[in-house]
Amino acid sequence: RTAASCSPRLKNQYSAVGPSPCTDCPAGTGGVAAGTGTEEAQCKEIVWKMTGAALIQAVAGTEPQIDSGSQGVLVVTTANEVEMETANVTFCNSGYDNTTANMICQLLGFGDGTFGSSPQNFKYVPESLLSSMSMPRLAGDDCAGNLLAISAECVGKMMATSCEQDEVVWIKCAEVIDDRDDSSSTKISAAVTLVIVNIGFALFW
Repeated sequence: RTAASCSPRLKNQYSAVGPSPCTDCPAGTGGVAAGTGTEEAQCKEIVWKMTGAALIQAVAGTEPQIDSGSQGVLVVTTANEVEMETANVTFCNSGYDNTTANMICQLLGFGDGTFGSSPQNFKYVPESLLSSMSMPRLAGDDCAGNLLAISAECVGKMMATSCEQDEVVWIKCAEVIDDRDDSSSTKISAAVTLVIVNIGFALFW
């Protein structure tokens, strides 16, 4: 009996030349365009890399807006090159500690940090506004190792034990005094104002 031909070969599927069934890329891999997959070796491991981070607070106004600065709810932007996708995510307080908070603060150009969740997170960003942003909430304690580059398998584990909105992490960083300025002004990264209604969040599961 002749094997059925793989037609059409969908995205992240491969099939040998000639009559051959379609085979999906292994879990956690991808990057194969529709109609091009001929062998499993074309399926590349998906790794989500941190490309940006911000500590956000709501800004009063006629439109829902947020500012970023030295304190607020942690939002991390991630991307994977294999599937050419991006996503903004928040983190659950489970598994967080001051070492992680310090790492985030240093990446943003601040001093040491502290962290927490409810009720302060909703003082930074009201629950209704945070919910409307529809960002995934990841449980960081389900992945060991470098959280700056996370495998798709690890992301799946973090999503499987997601938390409630009131458990989303906020971080407060110490502002670094700039000794070059006699006015003792603080070194603050440039604030970025974002109009929530114009942000698109790509989900990756």
